[in-house]
Amino acid sequence: MSKLSSPDSSSSIDQPSSKFTILNVDDDETNRYAISQVLKRAGFAVQEAASGKQALKMLKEAQPDLVLLDVHLPDISGLEVCSIIKADPATAMIPVLHISGIYVDSQSQVVGLESGADAYLTQPIDPPVLIASIKALLRMHQAESKVISAARKWQATFDTISDGVCLLDEGGRIVQCNQSMMSLLSKPASEIIGQRCGELIGCERLDTEGSCFAHLRESGQRESFNWQIGERWFRVSLDPVMDETGRFIGAVEILTDISRQKLADDEHERLFKLLEAVIQQMPAGVIIAEVPGGKMLLGNKQVEKIFRHPFLWSENIEQYGQWSGFHQNGRPYSGEEWPLARSILSGEVVINEEVSICRGDGSQGVITISSAPIRDRAGEIVAAVVTFSDITERKKIEEELHLYRNHLEELVREQIGELSAANERLRQEIEERRQAEERLRESELKYATVVEQARDWVLIIQDGVFRFSNRVAAEISGYRAEEILGRPFADIVPIEQQDMLAEQSVSLRSAGHDLPSFLEIKIKCKDGTSKDAEMSAGLIQYQGRPAIVAVIRDITERKRLEEERQRADKLESIGVLAGGIAHDFNNILTAVLGNLSLAKMHTPPESRAFRLLSETEKSSLRARDLTQQLLTFAKGGAPIKKIASIGELLKETATFALRGSRVRAEFSLAEDLWLTEVDVGQISQVINNLIINAKQAMPEGGKIKVFAENITLRAGSGEDLPLEPGRYLKITIEDEGVGIPAEHLQSIFDPYFTTKDGGSGLGLATSYSIIKKHGGYIRVRSKLGVGTKFSIYLPASAEQSMETAPEQALAGPPTGQGRILIMDDEQSIRTTVRHMLEFLGYQVETARDGQEAVALYQRAREDGHPFDAVILDLTVPCGMGGEQAIGLMQRIDPEVKAIASSGYSNDAIMADFRQWGFCAAIAKPYQIEDLAKLLYRIVVKK
Repeated sequence: MSKLSSPDSSSSIDQPSSKFTILNVDDDETNRYAISQVLKRAGFAVQEAASGKQALKMLKEAQPDLVLLDVHLPDISGLEVCSIIKADPATAMIPVLHISGIYVDSQSQVVGLESGADAYLTQPIDPPVLIASIKALLRMHQAESKVISAARKWQATFDTISDGVCLLDEGGRIVQCNQSMMSLLSKPASEIIGQRCGELIGCERLDTEGSCFAHLRESGQRESFNWQIGERWFRVSLDPVMDETGRFIGAVEILTDISRQKLADDEHERLFKLLEAVIQQMPAGVIIAEVPGGKMLLGNKQVEKIFRHPFLWSENIEQYGQWSGFHQNGRPYSGEEWPLARSILSGEVVINEEVSICRGDGSQGVITISSAPIRDRAGEIVAAVVTFSDITERKKIEEELHLYRNHLEELVREQIGELSAANERLRQEIEERRQAEERLRESELKYATVVEQARDWVLIIQDGVFRFSNRVAAEISGYRAEEILGRPFADIVPIEQQDMLAEQSVSLRSAGHDLPSFLEIKIKCKDGTSKDAEMSAGLIQYQGRPAIVAVIRDITERKRLEEERQRADKLESIGVLAGGIAHDFNNILTAVLGNLSLAKMHTPPESRAFRLLSETEKSSLRARDLTQQLLTFAKGGAPIKKIASIGELLKETATFALRGSRVRAEFSLAEDLWLTEVDVGQISQVINNLIINAKQAMPEGGKIKVFAENITLRAGSGEDLPLEPGRYLKITIEDEGVGIPAEHLQSIFDPYFTTKDGGSGLGLATSYSIIKKHGGYIRVRSKLGVGTKFSIYLPASAEQSMETAPEQALAGPPTGQGRILIMDDEQSIRTTVRHMLEFLGYQVETARDGQEAVALYQRAREDGHPFDAVILDLTVPCGMGGEQAIGLMQRIDPEVKAIASSGYSNDAIMADFRQWGFCAAIAKPYQIEDLAKLLYRIVVKK
């Protein structure tokens, strides 16, 4: 049976809106049904649940407007269900009405209400009481929702305020703050609420005794001040909050960011102070007044000095009348008549208006006044400025001058007669001076033209700075004439070099010597390079002050040519000596090498003696190489040239020179390299020297770049090369070594100059001589720590086809048959060569000089046993050499097979033997293999 009271179940009940839904939770089905019927008759929508778990599940699916909750449920206590509902933010606002089927004491009701219930009813319950209780709870819920909504709207509005705002209680502690305050302090509300604002922003003025908050509490009036937090400035405002009785209950504190305004105010203050400082330093009196009232804002000390009384600060235009000023007719200036007032009132600009004044010391004076309005960007007058100048003394002087002028006019009238004659003389003098000035202008123009057209650099230096320069500056230094003006002279000629020149001049004068017309200097160019130059200088007056006029001549090319000539002279002088030594040495080596070759022929190859002979032969060959280098210096020597391709020669020589080292060669050779006419052996020697030098510059290993390309030099192309225009092969050998010091670059091609332990100093000198004798040029560029680059220029051959390659070397020295005549002045050579030829199978006769050889040759022809070949020594001291002998033999036998032989391997005849009638040439010293191959080609294969 339902626990609702039956008699009241039919009582009339106000029907609520059908929009409310009630969740009825009761495990007693009868009771649950009865209550649901009452609720439905009252117009409510009803949902039912028989347990706590079911009720919680339904709450998650759809939230009712109110929950009727039986305290005693089979699974979960109604008190616990209520606690769960109130703990969930999604359902916490739903009203809960506890219903108990049994009587409970007050303490139990308290427990139920503390669990979160909004009301508590015990059965039996009258339906009107139930409906009234539900309506009351719904009204309370609606009211509370409106309050919460309003609070949320207020909080949202509160948080949208850009200023930091917080509410303080009567003790000064924060009870609420907006989002801007939290952002400003970089703290959440939980760390702000309950704190004092002064502690949070580090401001003692807010919280201490006698602070702004204390004053606010006492006075009830707003307190405000500026405060800096970090790099930002804020305006802190405190407004009191009173209750309806007028009692102080707290305050509203607002922090407004005024950083931009503060910066603007600071800048305004700085500019104001700057303006004030400028005005104070001005020689004229200055006053600035504001608009519209005319209050004076600024004034300087010159105003007091002019008026001789303290500054009369006027608050308005009317007070301007206190400044004692008078019109020309003696009438005083009223306030509105002062120029400053007129500029303020009408925008008038006043310039030098004369005003008489009565000074503070009682004296009279005259001043000029100028005034003008100050307008903003819109053209509105915002202020006005006036200046005062004391012209009292000037006026007195003008009066005195007026009297003096009258006196002078009288004197002039008396002297006018005398002046007439003087005027004529003066006219003549003026005409003469005009003509002199005209001649001077013509002279200046002539000299200016000469200076500008000069091929030397003409300049004027004053106070160590360029004051004038002609156009040649750009050609020599790289600076344009207008660009160099104002530059220190030390930028071109360093101070230390100037000091050296000064010391040199003093030394020459002290020794009684005249100074040279030109002194050699080094100038620094704009691009960082330096040039050799000559400079002459003298003292002049320029624009009324002492200056130095100097002429600088570029002698870089001349110095280079001089160095080339000196180097050539060195080579020529040493060549004379070297040629003689090498010739004698080669004669000795010919006998040595020949005998060694023969000895090896008679010695078993596996024997120790053979090995020793081979080592001795290698040493002799190295000695021969040394004499070849010496012979390179011989005067008049020429290479034995033939048409050759440089590409393979470069690869073979470089690869051979780098064998067994940690240095590798990288080749970049043009595919269509032109042929060139060279002495292959000599050019190979040059390449070998350069590759070995590069290898020695990289002891830790590295890379040598070898380039070869075709180039064409044209006249006026700007190439800094002492070569005729034409086609050339350019060979470049570039290493990554230690580089060559700048002070050594001028000497590296000199004979016997070396910086290496054990070096002969002949390698580069030999290379230079060889390239020069080939009609080419070699130059070097080097930078310490970066590397060195040698460039070789060789003339390309007009013929672009090579001779047929020689035959492959035969196995062992080739033998032959025939009669051979040997002519040589050295007995040892005649004997050695005889033994070599006889070993090869030839019949041999010898002669000591050309005369004896010609006689033997003629007798052999007459006897019917002619010689198949003749070997003639070109140089025979005190006797006929091969050059004369070949001519006589050709008369006897035009088909004579003569071989030129000389210790001067670069003799002119050796280089072009066919032109002299020889069919071949062999340079001393030579080995049996060399001689055997030559005779095989001439005698055996003929």
